[in-house]
Amino acid sequence: MDEDGRPVPPGEPGARLLITGLYNMVQPIIRLEVSDVMALDPEPCPCGRTLVRTRAIEGRRDDVLQLPGRNGGTVPVHPIQFAILTHDRDVREFQVRQEGERLRVLDVCCVD
Repeated sequence: MDEDGRPVPPGEPGARLLITGLYNMVQPIIRLEVSDVMALDPEPCPCGRTLVRTRAIEGRRDDVLQLPGRNGGTVPVHPIQFAILTHDRDVREFQVRQEGERLRVLDVCCVD
C-alpha cells in the first residue's frame, strides 16, 4: 500500500504491508498492518508456483532515522547502514541514538 492506503503496482515498493492469514482457525489475522517497506515481484516463479513472491524487503519504515540534509531537506538513514559495526568482532553490542540533529553510537567491546 502507498501512504494513502492505495495498492502499489507490482515491483514498486509500498509504504506498508497488509497481511491476512486464515491458517489459524482460532484467531485469524485479517488486514494486519506492518510498516515493512517491500516490493512484490510481478514475474511468475520459475518453479511454477502461483503464489505472490517478494522482490525486495527494505525494512521497517518506522525504524528509519531522518537527519537534516545539506540542501534543507532530510536524509533517511536506514538501520542496515550500521551493519558495518557487526563486522568488527570486538563489538559485542551497539546502540544508535538520535539526539536532535545528531546520532550517538554506543558500543560494547570485549576486552580480554
